Amino acid sequence: MSDSNNPYGQPGPQGGQPGGPAGPPQYGQQSGPPQYGDQGGMPQYGQAAGPEYGQAGYGQPGPSPAPTERPRPLDLAVKLMYAGAVIAVIDLVIALTQMDAIREMAHEQAAAQGMPEMADAMAGTSIAIGIGVGAISIALWIWMAVMNGKGKSWARILATIFGALAVIGFLFSLAQVMTGIQLVMAVIRVALAIAILVLLWNKASSAYYNAMSNKTP
Repeated sequence: MSDSNNPYGQPGPQGGQPGGPAGPPQYGQQSGPPQYGDQGGMPQYGQAAGPEYGQAGYGQPGPSPAPTERPRPLDLAVKLMYAGAVIAVIDLVIALTQMDAIREMAHEQAAAQGMPEMADAMAGTSIAIGIGVGAISIALWIWMAVMNGKGKSWARILATIFGALAVIGFLFSLAQVMTGIQLVMAVIRVALAIAILVLLWNKASSAYYNAMSNKTP
């Protein structure tokens, strides 16, 4: 016997039918988080989640690093400056070995001026000046070698001024009477000055000076 009020004998409303209550989702329908492969949620495998290699912000070549080691031309210039200090020492030693000749020359000049009593004072003054100039020259060579070795731009400018003065001094000395050893030493000094100037203004040396100038202390 059928009972019209018995719900078990009547077909219930199917989910999705108009007018009926929504039933549980059938197999194949989405009711939860997006499935694998959907556009929402996390990026799929193979999709770019950030800048790829070679794109802006990653993989682009940056500025070339500044040189941190002293370049070879500047290193050679520094060594030549130390060689200049050695030559200055040799000049000083040669000057000291000529003290007797300096005294004799001072006596001749004093006698020619009618002041023979001033001969010893003149000789002493000449010797003291020679020793002082030699010591200062040695100190300047060493100072310039150290400062240029550290890449100080002002030191390169100062060394350039000293080198130019050395060349000018050599040209003026050609008009004077010099002994053979004096001429040889003068040629060596001017050749040394020119070589140092060329090395200091080499392209690699200039890049090092610029890097050291921009370096934060």
